Formats: sequence, C-alpha cells, structure tokens
Amino acid sequence: RRAAIEHEARRLRARALELADTDAAVSGAFAPAYALDDRQERREAVAEVSAAATRTSQLIGEAALALPDHLDWLARHGNPALHADVAVARAALRGALSGARTTLTADGGDELTGEERACLARFDAAIARLNASAG
Repeated sequence: RRAAIEHEARRLRARALELADTDAAVSGAFAPAYALDDRQERREAVAEVSAAATRTSQLIGEAALALPDHLDWLARHGNPALHADVAVARAALRGALSGARTTLTADGGDELTGEERACLARFDAAIARLNASAG
C-alpha cells in the first residue's frame, strides 16, 4: 500500500502544481477584467473570469479529496515519527478544502450548479472527517 500511496502522492503533487498555475492565471485575469471602461464589457469579463475561478476551485478541492484516506493510512501504519507531520498535513488539507469551498461559493454565488453543490457536500464531508480525526 505504501508504494501505491507514494505513486498517488507524486501524481497529486504534479496535478496540484498544474492547478496552482491555472489558479494564478485565472486570478491574474480579474484585474484586467475590472479595468475595462465599458460597463457591459466589464460585467461580462468579470462573469467569465468568475466562472473560470469557480471551476478551478472545484478542481483543486476535488484533487484533494483522495488525501484523507492516505493520511489515515499513514497515521495507522506509518512511522510513528511522522505522526506530527500527518497532523500538520491534515490541518493544511482542511485549509485547502475550506479555501476551495469558500472560493467556489463566493465566485458561484446563487448560481451554483447541481454538480457544484454536490462538490460542496463532498468538501464538507472531507472537512468533517479531517476534523474528527484531528485528535
């Protein structure tokens, strides 16, 4: 199982870096959108960037959903010297999922799709699980 977790960790790390670059590009698109002089163009550009930010946040959170299982396994079977690292990883993961959740709701507003709402439920369940295993 350890080899599978290591392989998955490498895959998720690469995906996380890819998504971080995407998120940076999307975030960087907000300033030019807000700088447009034409009100209608600005509104449309901001809406387009917000939709992209919503999707990026969803993808970031979804990529993190496999990690609680791996952290649980490491806590049970890993080197006891790593327990503090696992606790820190749980806290960081909680923060990442909470951030993705917040961005998804802020950018999506009242117009979240059914899939986005289901995604929020998955984030909430993962956060609750991480909170329960924090002790």
